[in-house]
Amino acid sequence: MNQTQEYYLYATPEKVSLTNIKANNTYIINDVPQQFSPVIIHNGDTYLQRVFFKDENNNLTLINKETLQINNDKCIHLTYANIKDLQIKYKEKEIIPVKIIGSQVLLDIDDKDIGSYVDVAYMIKDSFILEIKDNRSYLKFSDDYNEVNVVYEANKISPFYIADEINLNPYINDFDEGFIFISNKQGKFKNFEITISPTKLLAKKRQFASIKIKVLDSFNNPIYPSGQVKISAKYGKIKYYNKTSGLVSDIQTTDIYGNVYAIYEVTNENIKEDIITVEYNGHKEEESISLYKSNHKEKLAFLLVETNKNFICTKENAKITAIILDKECKPISNIPVEFKDETGIKRVNTDSQGKATYTFKIDEINKEQKDYLINISAKVNDILLEDYLMISVFKRAE
Repeated sequence: MNQTQEYYLYATPEKVSLTNIKANNTYIINDVPQQFSPVIIHNGDTYLQRVFFKDENNNLTLINKETLQINNDKCIHLTYANIKDLQIKYKEKEIIPVKIIGSQVLLDIDDKDIGSYVDVAYMIKDSFILEIKDNRSYLKFSDDYNEVNVVYEANKISPFYIADEINLNPYINDFDEGFIFISNKQGKFKNFEITISPTKLLAKKRQFASIKIKVLDSFNNPIYPSGQVKISAKYGKIKYYNKTSGLVSDIQTTDIYGNVYAIYEVTNENIKEDIITVEYNGHKEEESISLYKSNHKEKLAFLLVETNKNFICTKENAKITAIILDKECKPISNIPVEFKDETGIKRVNTDSQGKATYTFKIDEINKEQKDYLINISAKVNDILLEDYLMISVFKRAE
């Protein structure tokens, strides 16, 4: 019979040995596991189980408490097996179990007590709790050990990338076999993806366009953290957009998706074109913004677009969110946003947060494996704001 096993891959594993372990004592490690990784603790070939039981004060504890009903066989069934230090109370009196088989406990009770409830408390053998305080790890164990080995991720500085399933599992596409290449080195820079919206602006001061830069490596993965990504304009003014602080002057680094955001502002009313230059680690690319003379009313708004999934299977959906912000990066509500794909045009008004959300449903199209282009547009004071997204659809292997 095949057994499922779990494997963990650490970039920088740290191993700490603790000796002379006594149950319920506290042991301190002057470090914490990094990047949300699990902690592995073993005593020889015995791997300990981490538990998350809470006491009456909401503090972590090794003891699990339950209230269980006695069945017709005069038994109770615990949630967990492999237990120790079992205590059973019925009507404030302690009951001694007759037999324990796995998680099933046989009780010596009268027939009239069948269907009644008992309070139980117990620990799981070979278990531990881990609490992190003040950048230190605090451990408690259920049993005594001569020595335990603690393994955790110690990598604090090198990048990690949150990948969709499509990037990792070769069985959800048309290939019936494949491999995953995992490296602790960042891929070399490949290119920028530069999105400017709108690409045409009124040649008047305090007109704005949004800029999104995605920095990609040689594997088409986002580069994070990137180091500084500098965005400059030949004539206009550039300010960076930070989702936490709003508009800032400091040059930004990429977020976990490899993106840097900025706002372009017109400062010269006598030009027909401005050049946006993006620089990173010795690499440079340019894009242009057209400026035109007009008597149109001044427009002070820009469009940001994001999605929760760039890769989906034929039975999945992707949520696309358009955000309309004013010159102070404050949301603008009640702006109609158009989402155009192969099914037609869907119109959604922005809410109080300036967000309009559309769900791209592949089963409404044709479930074909390919890339789908979704165009997003909105008008604010007669100025057209435009952007687009590409959603890649894959078939699961049958």
